[in-house]
Amino acid sequence: MSQPLPKCATVARFERSAVDAAADRPILERSDLVLACAHVLHTNGQSTQETVQAAERLGTQLGLRATMIAHWDELELRAADGTGSQVSFERGSPIGMNMDRVASAMSAIANCAVGRPPIGAALENIKMIAHKPPAPTWLFTLAAAAGAAAMAAIFGAHHLKAGAHHGQRRSRSDSASHMFSALTCAPHESMLTTCRR
Repeated sequence: MSQPLPKCATVARFERSAVDAAADRPILERSDLVLACAHVLHTNGQSTQETVQAAERLGTQLGLRATMIAHWDELELRAADGTGSQVSFERGSPIGMNMDRVASAMSAIANCAVGRPPIGAALENIKMIAHKPPAPTWLFTLAAAAGAAAMAAIFGAHHLKAGAHHGQRRSRSDSASHMFSALTCAPHESMLTTCRR
């Protein structure tokens, strides 16, 4: 009488078969994928530690012994398997910030981990992620305004009520500057009031 395999054994067998399938690909293809993923992470604001860990984890899942070395202006990947070794370099500085690209790249790495796309398709996906446009300016402006409103609520929006009543008699630009000064001075005024008591 046969017993069904435990769930963890099925998952382990599936992960092992994904590694075996990837290990059949040339080392150059697999290291190109690892380096392309690391490049997207490195140049778009992911921390160096997270970039290195994600790249090395992906290399392991593709059947490579991968070591990622991140320099300021380039990435170095040392990859090896049973057939040989490969050292690859990719230029790129971490001067940009696009967390949408980072999240998409991390998702693509997770998909590669479970063996979903073939290496060629995964590499094309990473190239598309690398050229993904940044968030629109209006969305950034909306997020900045929401952040400013939250800061005002935290650090003393009650000062704005008095300023708003007095601002009705003033010109529009004078009222705006008064509100801005109320926002920026509110923490200092409340600290002075606390210190005087």
